Amino acid sequence: RILDRKSGETGPGGRGSDAGVKVAVFGASGMLGRYVCTHLGTNGHMTYIANRGDDLEMRFLKPMFELGRSRFTFYSPRDRDSIAEVIADADIVINCIGKYYETKALADT
Repeated sequence: RILDRKSGETGPGGRGSDAGVKVAVFGASGMLGRYVCTHLGTNGHMTYIANRGDDLEMRFLKPMFELGRSRFTFYSPRDRDSIAEVIADADIVINCIGKYYETKALADT
């Protein structure tokens, strides 16, 4: 837990606070992504969690956040518009997806 308060932070601090930062996380269901989401939820960040499947596959992440501090958004890795929708309102984007593979050409739809 981060104990230093920023100038724009409101609330009592910790989970119940509003850190004033919006973060988009890709790969949140993986090993590293779970710990990143735990840290973000503990410090009161608004988090947009991108998932390729159903919301029920990611429900284990919900207890890490206060009500209304997380948003689960569907995206397709081959659709640029759906990825842009996830990161449109985010201040920071965290990528925890897989290994270092070069991305092949995305489908322009």
